[in-house]
Amino acid sequence: MFIQRLRLFFRQIKKSKLTFFINLVGMISGLTCVLFIYLWVSDELNVDKFHEKDGQLVQIMQKQIDTDQKIVYPNQSAYLADALKEDIPEVEMAVRTINGLYKNTLSNADIALKAEGLYADHGFF
Repeated sequence: MFIQRLRLFFRQIKKSKLTFFINLVGMISGLTCVLFIYLWVSDELNVDKFHEKDGQLVQIMQKQIDTDQKIVYPNQSAYLADALKEDIPEVEMAVRTINGLYKNTLSNADIALKAEGLYADHGFF
């Protein structure tokens, strides 16, 4: 029975090649889109899950519009955290971070370890 179905499948492919390839391209692009959307949503839902109050965390980003493009930076002014704590009563704590700007090498005798880290204020954890 399986062999008969397989033969019928290949006959249909030979009969209408264009329809088969249109369906194949549509299925591949649809599955690719679903996979990318899943990976993006999964990444967004797993941000800062190490913290016990992860529902209260907010990251502030800066949007800069150049001549023809928009650029979003995760960096802010160093004084923004202090201003947020003073001016907005809902802000319990504000922490400054510097991400990916510094690459360090730790070495001990003949062992060297290269690391890229996140610098943060004392209240990060």
